[in-house]
Parts: sequence; C-alpha cells; structure tokens
Amino acid sequence: MLVHKINFKHAALVAALSITAFTPAIAETEQVTVKWQQLLPAFWDPVRSTCGCDIEKTSLVYDSLTRPDNTGKAVPSLATGWKYNADGTEVTFTLRQGVKFSDGTSLDAAAVVKHFERTKNASYSTLASQLATVKSVTADGADKVVFHLNRTDYSIPSLISARVGLIESPTADPESLSTRPVGSGPYILTQNVAGSRVVLKKNPDYWDANSYKITDFVISAPGNNATVVSSLASGAIDVAEIGADQIDAAKAAGLEVQVIPTQNQQFYNVNVRNGVLKDPKVLEAVRIGIDRQAYVDSVLGGGGEPNVQPFPKGYVGYDPGLEKQWPYDPEKAKALLAEAGYKPGDLSMVISSKATIPGAAEFLQGSLKTIGINSTIKTVVNWQQETYLRQNHEIIGDGHVGRESPILLLDALYGKNGLLNGSRAATPEFEVALDAVRSTPEDAPSYPEVLQKATRIGTLSGSDIIVVSKPRIIARNADLTPLPASLFTYRWEQVGRK
Repeated sequence: MLVHKINFKHAALVAALSITAFTPAIAETEQVTVKWQQLLPAFWDPVRSTCGCDIEKTSLVYDSLTRPDNTGKAVPSLATGWKYNADGTEVTFTLRQGVKFSDGTSLDAAAVVKHFERTKNASYSTLASQLATVKSVTADGADKVVFHLNRTDYSIPSLISARVGLIESPTADPESLSTRPVGSGPYILTQNVAGSRVVLKKNPDYWDANSYKITDFVISAPGNNATVVSSLASGAIDVAEIGADQIDAAKAAGLEVQVIPTQNQQFYNVNVRNGVLKDPKVLEAVRIGIDRQAYVDSVLGGGGEPNVQPFPKGYVGYDPGLEKQWPYDPEKAKALLAEAGYKPGDLSMVISSKATIPGAAEFLQGSLKTIGINSTIKTVVNWQQETYLRQNHEIIGDGHVGRESPILLLDALYGKNGLLNGSRAATPEFEVALDAVRSTPEDAPSYPEVLQKATRIGTLSGSDIIVVSKPRIIARNADLTPLPASLFTYRWEQVGRK
C-alpha cells in the first residue's frame, strides 16, 4: 500500500520480577548496546496482549509468517511465500527451512498450527476475534500451513503480520509466556523486571540475523517526560520518543531527531453503555465541542494533524469525504444539548485519565465546561484492564499505533469485539462493509474505494472520538544511525553505531 508524505508542523528527518535463570547461551560478537525508553508490554505473550503498541517490543522476540514492509505491504518472513485458491477461501503458506525457537525447538507446520489454535480457542485470548474468518489451520506436511476460511478473505497475509501472527515455541509453557517469551525472533529476552526494565540479547540463529547490528537492548519504562531530553543527552538512554515541543531542546543538546509519519492517533475512547454519552445528541455535542486544532497545539505542542477518521491523509483507507465531518462548533453543541432537554450544568461525566496520554483528560474537561457539561477526572493506573477488558469507563483519552492490516484497525475501533471499541457494539452495515474489504484483493483497482467505504461507515457509526493523527518523533544519540521510517512500528534493521 502506498502512503504519501504527511506534512507536520515540525517535520524534520524522516509486582517486580527479575528473570535471569532462563538466560540461553548466546554467541560472543562485537557488542552494540542500545538503551531504549519505551512503554513495556503488560504481557509478553501476544495472545494475551492488550495493547497494539506491544508489537513494538514483542516482535523483537517473536516472528511471524509474514511481516509488513515500511509501507504496510505483507512480505515473507517465517514463510517464504503463499498462494490462494481460486475463490480466496484457502491460502497455503510455505515455511522457511531450518528455523528454530530460542529454546531449540524446530519451527514446523505443527508449531504454527498449535499457535493459531491457541490464539483462536484459548479462553484468555484477546485476539480471537481477529481470526473470525479462519475456520481452521492445518499442516500439509512439515513445511506447509493451510488456512481454511469460512468466506473469501484476501487480507490473511497482512493480518498475520500483526500480533495475532507472532508464533511461540510449541514446547513453551503458555502460562509463563507473559514474562518468559520463547519465540524465533531476532532477540531473546534474558532479563525482565516487570513494569520497569527488560534486557534483550541478539539471537545469533535468527534467519535474518545479518540485518540486525544491535547486540543488546535495555528497554526501560518511561519516566518523567520533562527529563527525557536530559536523560538522552547524558547517555542514560539512547533512544526515546519526545513531544514536538521538545524538538528544539533535543537538537540544542546535540541529539538527532526523526519525525516519522505513522498511523499513530490520539482519540477519546467512549463507552456509551456508561453515563450520559448513551444519549446520541450528547455524544454528537461532545464530538463538535472538541477543538481538534487546539488539541494539537496545546496537548501535542503542534505535533500532529486534526483528524476524525482512523487513517492519516495519504493512506489508502483515508476517506476525503470525511474531512469536514464534525467541525468545531460549541454553539451548535450547546443547542444539541438543549434539544435533548439539558440545561447548562445538568449533565456530569467522569473522565478517566491515564499517564500515557498526558493532557487529554484536562483538555476534554475544559471543552466540556465550554458547552455546559460538568466533569471530574479519575486517574486510572491499570488502564489496559479497566478500559479494554472491563470497559469500566465513560470516556478516556486513548491512543493507537495503527495496525498492519487496515481491517484489523477498523475492527479494533468499530467491530463488536474490538479492543479499542469501548461500547462493544457494531452496526450490521459496518460488518458488511468490512467483509467487502476482505473479499477484495489488495491490488484490485476497486480496493481503495471499498476500503474507504468501510472507513466512512465505521467512523460515522462508531462511538470513539478520533482527534488527531500524529507522527512518531524520535530523539536519539548522535552516534546511533537513523531508524528506518515505518508507517506502523519501530524497525531496527541495519541500525547501529556510527
């Protein structure tokens, strides 16, 4: 899929658990250690994963049959190729030979089948709905895996390049994978201090090991955002994300800055089953009571573009027809509330707040006050469980990093079991539109139109309030070479010391 350049205001260059006993023997090589500050997964088991951003880290220790290139196209990884049958209801993947998991177990068709059976059937799986079109997965000998589908679905190669396709060793204990991942990826987790710090060592037996120059990752959880630039400048960390308002300070400190267009967004995750937003007129009033440009300027320091739909401009799924949807209009918002029978001050809601989206709750509180809605802010610590698993919120500032398949992102935001869909409801029209995308080959001339229709229906029928598309702004020490510009996630191929 092609993505055009996205222009942003500050565009520059494109309980604690220590684990050491299971450290595998790793060959000696020239050591290149990178200290990366980034949100750590709550679960290193991708089947239990509750955050799309987990793949930024879990894909370093696991591998998948396919992986996305920097534009989103599925390319071979553990599979060397694939072929659909005539009607798109079956796809066969041919496996790469000689691959082993970090525990020494060989990767074969049976291992792949076991992974997808667990993902589809385990009671704890958060990804089962992503395999809705997969009837079964079977082995055809040791080197071929066949996906049998219940309807035409040409999105499977893209779909399994995401979290749902990260394959664990069949001999690993599923109950320990959340803290002791066993995959076949380019790195092996050797130390884990839960919620604080992990250490990854290069896997010398990885099939594409020559593409990775970094031998050791030390990944630490984000601390005080105000001190990230000084931490980078001092060498305490080597790579971290920064805000647009920190770019000048980072450059002044001698750091290199990359501004990479991505699918990343910030939005308000709404649960219409709780509180006053169950009234459609109240929800509509809140939508148009949010000044998206002001959000970009005040919350993100100018680092983003206002948006109301799940894809950025230039992406194949972006619908230009939605550009004028929900313009900021506080007077109309007040009128809608009056039509619904509410006077200023009649309504009150609880805004949940999480540390990973600073400023979003306070901005919304001010916006609601302007249109006559009272609110209180509730800080949520275990936000992944409270928001995605239990839906205990009314509205919360949220974010996503996109998905490798546009179908996955649309389903996550607007599908009835979508992890980002706080209301857990979907219209029949959306489900039909999503099926139309699945049944259209990604290289078909009609694909953009079919996908944009699903975008439009999901955006207009869903309850989430998308506010902004934002780039990934990375600051790094000057002796580290640039990271590849990927629309979806961090890529580390060929990154090393100068």
